[in-house]
Amino acid sequence: MEKNNKPSEIYNWSNGLNLFARLSGWIIAPVLLAVFVGGRLDARYGTAPWLLFLLMAIAFVTSMARMIIISLREFKKFDSKKEEEK
Repeated sequence: MEKNNKPSEIYNWSNGLNLFARLSGWIIAPVLLAVFVGGRLDARYGTAPWLLFLLMAIAFVTSMARMIIISLREFKKFDSKKEEEK
């Protein structure tokens, strides 16, 4: 039994993968940047581990806020497409 993939199904699959990549990037990039910069600043100023913790907290808040914004934007796109199909 063959499965016929419609162009709209392939498009939806690629959109999901794109969203996954963007959200993963917003999880990983700020944290890695905070670890690198925080470690360097702590070594330079002798404040270990306080600047690292501060930058990690800022990275966490930034990541969560940006992920919520991206998710809400994608939900709106999905809802508008769903209404167009009706």
